[in-house]
Amino acid sequence: MQFLEQLKRISRIGAWFGGGLILLSSLITFVDVLLRETATISIGSTDEMSGFALAMSTGWAMSWCLFERGHIRIDTVYTFFPPRLQLVLDFVGLLLLLIFFSFVAWYSGLKMVEAFQADARTVSKLSLPIFFPVAVWLSGIVFFLICMVATLLSAARCALIGDIAKAHKITGVKEILEEIEEESVVEFQ
Repeated sequence: MQFLEQLKRISRIGAWFGGGLILLSSLITFVDVLLRETATISIGSTDEMSGFALAMSTGWAMSWCLFERGHIRIDTVYTFFPPRLQLVLDFVGLLLLLIFFSFVAWYSGLKMVEAFQADARTVSKLSLPIFFPVAVWLSGIVFFLICMVATLLSAARCALIGDIAKAHKITGVKEILEEIEEESVVEFQ
């Protein structure tokens, strides 16, 4: 469980990093629009930088979302199932997500290597190397995969010793009371 806690800390840092990128991207876009309207000059390529920032922040935010149990699930009927069936569905959902993102990581890794070898650059006037933002994004995806495996193993360990409630707390959908408590109490961590 300590390993899972370490991963949670790293994921929080990654989420803050991503949030910082989004804020920086917004600031650059604001300055660009302001300059275009007042001085008829442009920074240029703000859409490109924003796209890279969004991709990098998304890659790193997914693991934090996993630990916060914030990924979107259709749980209309889920809450009526017994806890063991809910846990099975949680495992199936995580396994499918793991499989999907394994393919995403594999293909992206191939494309990253290809971009590095070809010294691929964007077609904008900035001519940024594509390798760097793809590497940051891919590192977030790989970290997400590691977090999913650790989450699955931790929940499986809890389930095997019979602690279904703890396994559900690791992988399951947040209960409505948890959601209400989070929304009504703001904590700064």
